[in-house]
Amino acid sequence: LLPAAVGRLGGDESGDLLLTDLVRAGKVRYVGCSNFLAYQVALALGKSEALGFVRFASVQPRYNLLFRQPERELFPLCEEEGLGVLTYNLLAGG
Repeated sequence: LLPAAVGRLGGDESGDLLLTDLVRAGKVRYVGCSNFLAYQVALALGKSEALGFVRFASVQPRYNLLFRQPERELFPLCEEEGLGVLTYNLLAGG
């Protein structure tokens, strides 16, 4: 999973090309992201489609009873795009 700090939003596509090469070589099965906001995931999916890069298969947002922000935009986007959701911090640190 790619952390939000790395991302696919910069102008340098070398990381995207590397991930695509690893998937096509069979060394990596799926690519995902962690802590992306919904608009960042949407941009990354559009970029991967436009440039022929491998697309994200999953997202990993922080999600718990106290932090439910992903329910508004990210989860509907994931459902529409067919992305898997692997949450973390379910007990909110407890």
